[in-house]
Amino acid sequence: VYELSERGRELEDVVLSLARWGLPLLGRRGRAQAWQPEWSILAMQATFRPEQAAGIHEQYQFEVDGEVFFAQVRDGTVITGRGPATDPVFTLRAGADTFLAVADGTLSAGEAIEAGRYEIDGDAAAFERCVRIFSLPRPEEATS
Repeated sequence: VYELSERGRELEDVVLSLARWGLPLLGRRGRAQAWQPEWSILAMQATFRPEQAAGIHEQYQFEVDGEVFFAQVRDGTVITGRGPATDPVFTLRAGADTFLAVADGTLSAGEAIEAGRYEIDGDAAAFERCVRIFSLPRPEEATS
């Protein structure tokens, strides 16, 4: 497993700021374009809203096109990574196209569930919290 050096970790805030800036500019993924779970993990870190996660202690598991990754929320902080969560409150299963469409806002999580494109096993209320915790601020919430 590759990990950043201490010097590389110094750039984490800059990389996440760039990701937050660029996420709204992404278009739909073309069929020939690649997707890697690490990109979704980075996007989750970039869209994490600590104020929405205050007081929450939960683990979420995602299975996207057979790739498994997780987010562990601990009272306003998050740890993300590849592989299964140790004790997930839900597991979301989806294809990459659906997962990315929800992430970029072209499809809502509710629409994905209603269309059968998101499968949620576990606590539905925890999934709703997850959607609030990992989202870009709406334009009226943005400060700049």
